Parts: sequence; structure tokens; C-alpha cells
Amino acid sequence: MSVLFDAAARRLLDRAYRAPRGAWTGTRVVRPDLRQHTYAMRLGIDLEAADQSKTAVGTRRNRWDAAFERSLHYQQKWFYGTGGQRKNRRASPNSRALDVEWGRMLPGGRQAGTLLRRGRAVRVRLRPGGQAARRAVQKLPDSKRIWLADGTTGGKFHDPADRDW
Repeated sequence: MSVLFDAAARRLLDRAYRAPRGAWTGTRVVRPDLRQHTYAMRLGIDLEAADQSKTAVGTRRNRWDAAFERSLHYQQKWFYGTGGQRKNRRASPNSRALDVEWGRMLPGGRQAGTLLRRGRAVRVRLRPGGQAARRAVQKLPDSKRIWLADGTTGGKFHDPADRDW
């Protein structure tokens, strides 16, 4: 499902890369319509069900919202760099961290002459990667880490074999 969000994820990331360092940039994720629900159901996916990978780490996102977040991380990892968006996939992954925060459902309506659709608020910000990111992770307790320094799994690890897709 995350492929459906690639264009929207790129638009949000473009704004995040243009924003001042560390600034939040937001949008809203509109609920899936009947066509999208039908497409997903044909694939055996219930978009409103809890996403198992997100539930396991305590974030409780439904599959629709989780797909948007996966698209954000994939696009940022493989198609963005210091100068912003790239046309071709990177040879090595981008090391900058991407923070994603989800908010409440926002009502639709008119705002500043624009018709807004009802959707869940989401915002992103970019953080330094490389050694700065490594130092930040080392400060986290084991319960907040996916992998520990010795290569074993931490408290936020989720086994992909437990997924139902």
C-alpha cells in the first residue's frame, strides 16, 4: 500500500528539505475512499486494521497511516540527499534521521480560501545522520532501541516473520 503514497511522501519531504534545519513540516493524511478500500480488500488487506509492525512497537497505527509512514522513510532513505530529491535511487542509503509525529483527526472545511479534506495530522522533521545520529542512539535506554551494540535485539525489535503480509 505504501507505493500509493510515494508522490505525497515526496511532496512532504521536499518541503521538509527546504525548511530550516530541525523545523517541523506537516500535512494531513486523508482517509481512504471506497476505491482504495476495494483495491486493498482485493489484496486481502484491511486498511483500518492495526498494522502489526506498528502495534508491536507501541504506536498503534492502522495500515493506511502506516503505509504513508513507510513511504516517507523509504523515499527519504533512497531518493533524498543533502540537495533534496534525486531522480535516481541512491547507491547507499541516506543516513539522515526522519522524525514522524502523528496527531489527531482534523476536520475538513475552508481555510484561507482552500477546501481542506478531513484527515489525520502528520508532521516530519529531518535530523542529522552519521556520527551525530549514532551518538543520539547510544544515549537511548535498551528498551527504546531496535538493535543493541552487541548485535542482539532491543525492546523495540519486531520480528518480520510475525507479520501477516
